[in-house]
Amino acid sequence: MFGIVIAVIVAAWTVFISGNAMEVGFLSGMDFLWVWYWIWTVVIGGMILVVTGALTFSSADAMGSKVGGLFGFAAGGALSILVITIVMISRALLLGGTYLLMTSGSPEMSFADFNTNKLIFGTLLLVVGLVMSRSASSSSSNNN
Repeated sequence: MFGIVIAVIVAAWTVFISGNAMEVGFLSGMDFLWVWYWIWTVVIGGMILVVTGALTFSSADAMGSKVGGLFGFAAGGALSILVITIVMISRALLLGGTYLLMTSGSPEMSFADFNTNKLIFGTLLLVVGLVMSRSASSSSSNNN
């Protein structure tokens, strides 16, 4: 959500301060959001790998064997895999929606010439991805 706020600021800066057309502002905001979501997807994916690896190795150490680590990963992994799946699907929706919005037109075009299908489906994917990411983060904070 914070990324969208920054993207709106980037778009407003491009239009009002730099004096570009609204279409250029929209596309520059979407370009920023595209990079923002990729950075956070890599960070979240890395955190998931580190936590999963640490849990597996700690289970192996506690059980005293590699089989114990596999058992610990399998026993505790069901909820983790569900959370990982929801997080990765929401990240894919955010990236896909942003990509569709980013490629819906070019700076030389007016909004009337933009690809309406990409605008509609990109917005839908972005909204669904935001709702899923908010529900995933609120469910994980409710468990603590």
